Amino acid sequence: MSRKRVVLLVMLTFLPIVLNTVSKNDARKEFEIIQKTEKYLLILFSMPCCSCVECVEAEALLTSIHPELDEALGVKVVKLTDQTDLEREYGIKKKPSLLFLREKIPSLYDGEFETSALFHWIGTNKNPAVKYLDDTSFEHLTQAATGATTGDWLTVFTDLTCEKGQALLAILEATAGSLKGRVNVAKINKEKSPELVERFHVTKCPEILFFHHGKMYSYNLDKIDISSLKIFGEGWYKNSKAVPVPVQKTYFDRMTEGIANYLKAKQLGGVALVVAAVIVVLTFVWLWKDKSSDKGTKKD
Repeated sequence: MSRKRVVLLVMLTFLPIVLNTVSKNDARKEFEIIQKTEKYLLILFSMPCCSCVECVEAEALLTSIHPELDEALGVKVVKLTDQTDLEREYGIKKKPSLLFLREKIPSLYDGEFETSALFHWIGTNKNPAVKYLDDTSFEHLTQAATGATTGDWLTVFTDLTCEKGQALLAILEATAGSLKGRVNVAKINKEKSPELVERFHVTKCPEILFFHHGKMYSYNLDKIDISSLKIFGEGWYKNSKAVPVPVQKTYFDRMTEGIANYLKAKQLGGVALVVAAVIVVLTFVWLWKDKSSDKGTKKD
């Protein structure tokens, strides 16, 4: 056994045992109980002792700083080993790995296992950073079509058919924390935002679009992980084709489009299409005048 490993084992022997270890049996049940009782939970995914030096180092570090994490930030620490289902659910690809749950909302740690780096990351990520957009809020918050005066936006379209689930959210939260103050990171539910799906021609799940100064860029990297998303948001998007942001359709646009599609489906001729269009325009003008007269009446 190497000298380094011996030293680490001695450290763990004499340090106070403050890490809660979830057993392999009934792991899901035990884990959910812990989640319900703790607002902030830092989870170390580790190999069984002592099969990897890095895991032993990580546990030694967390054991030493856990009292301060608990007292200063209200963060509890739990160690998980051999929890394949939970690892798959949260996208754990290597060990040791750290997952930070803030009221059950996950964020993956992608930094060094070093005291100051860990405290800084936990302190700046206590609140979830991913924003949620839909058909109603998208244009108001992003102002994407008018030049994105609210900043750049990295948006991810997803739904229940996507395999990643919580793993994707953990990656997005970590990315949002890293890009905080420079790039907004948002999640859009495809099923609840059909107008946005149609407007931006979203066909994949997940589909990632970046909005910058009235242009949008499709994600063109092979992996969807923290480092790749950060690289894309920090400038790699410029290597993707810039497309003008489609203008949001008005009620009038949708009404005329619906009539046109109906006439097309019924295989009516061009004359009928023109007549229908004229009727729609006249109806729109009539409605507009009617509203204007109502306003005038109210003022009187």
